[in-house]
Amino acid sequence: MAIVENHNFFAFKEMYKGREIIVHRKGATPAAKEVIGIIPGNLSALGFIVKNKGEKASLNSACHGAGRKMSRRKALANITHEALTKSLKHMG
Repeated sequence: MAIVENHNFFAFKEMYKGREIIVHRKGATPAAKEVIGIIPGNLSALGFIVKNKGEKASLNSACHGAGRKMSRRKALANITHEALTKSLKHMG
C-alpha cells in the first residue's frame, strides 16, 4: 500500500538554481522526478496515480484538478439537481 499526499494551497521550501526558495502551488501539486502523485478526477471521472517526471520548467509541479468546462456560478444556473443525479448514476 502506498500513501499519496496531494496538498492544495501549501507553500514548500525547495532548492532552485542553488538557492532555497518558497514555492506556492495554487492549483498544482509537487511533482519531483520519480515521486508518486495523484491527479484527481471529479464526481464522475476517475483520478490517476502517476510517477512524476520532475519537469524543471514547471518547478517540479503538476496540475491536481480535473478542470472545469464552466464556472461554479454558471453550472449552478444551468445544471439541475435531477440532471446531475442522472449523470452520476449513469457514471456509476
